[in-house]
Amino acid sequence: MWIYLSWLTILLGAVIAASLSHWRTPATQQVSSTNQLMDALRVLKSMVEGFQQGKVNTFPEMSKSLRIGYDNLEKILEKLASADIVRKAEGQGWLLMRDAKSIRASELLNLFVLEGGSFTEEQSDDPLRIWFLSCVGQFKKNTDISLQELIARTSV
Repeated sequence: MWIYLSWLTILLGAVIAASLSHWRTPATQQVSSTNQLMDALRVLKSMVEGFQQGKVNTFPEMSKSLRIGYDNLEKILEKLASADIVRKAEGQGWLLMRDAKSIRASELLNLFVLEGGSFTEEQSDDPLRIWFLSCVGQFKKNTDISLQELIARTSV
């Protein structure tokens, strides 16, 4: 009986420890794609600053300093890794794989908000679709700046 209760206590502690990332950061529910894009921009800004200082950003440091939950941060880093923008280093570190000059804001918009833009491939005479695609085209045109320019504009 004592062995059973001891293991039950250990397993309960493991469940609580695994759930801490949900309790430490606010808004652990489903994050909208626009908020995910904003968080991705903050992550990339942090990584650019770390790169300039010769520092490798670790997963726990980014989560704590940017106040992003582990689950949301993991989703963001996975999307950025799929686009060859970042890559996991040894241990818990993450590295920026491309220069901030070569990362376009429109690329990030397409990756996070427009989810690859697969809807643009279908041809249709639907007026709503035509309007929407023209809005998307204008939005992409306005966001065709590099990450470095974007960071410079937002830094005070």
